[in-house]
Amino acid sequence: MATRPWSSVTEDAAPALHCEIAVTGMQILAPIGAHRHERGRLQPLVLEIRLTIEPPECDALAAAFDYHRVAALAERVAERHVVLIETFARELAASLLLERHVVAAEVRVEKRWALANGVASARVAMRR
Repeated sequence: MATRPWSSVTEDAAPALHCEIAVTGMQILAPIGAHRHERGRLQPLVLEIRLTIEPPECDALAAAFDYHRVAALAERVAERHVVLIETFARELAASLLLERHVVAAEVRVEKRWALANGVASARVAMRR
């Protein structure tokens, strides 16, 4: 299947393009926490990720950022214990910035079991 360029506008007349993608509601189990009762067990986190990317040059999956990479990188960060959800968010954002096409990453992490009557969350934003 041939790919189509997005438009036939000449390079000189092309408008500045901002492209943002999001992955929301991603649930992951991670070894996270500072307290004794949190160590040695997995806890559920809910992730919200917003990425500013270089827009794809054509209408083809091969030219775009693959959403599945977000899940794969989140799983990789969750392989080791971290104390703070801020650390988890920072490490995931830093990993995402290493990906081709990604210019900025914002990661929000919710830790549902952090409080008996609420949800703790942290947000980290990074640019390259």
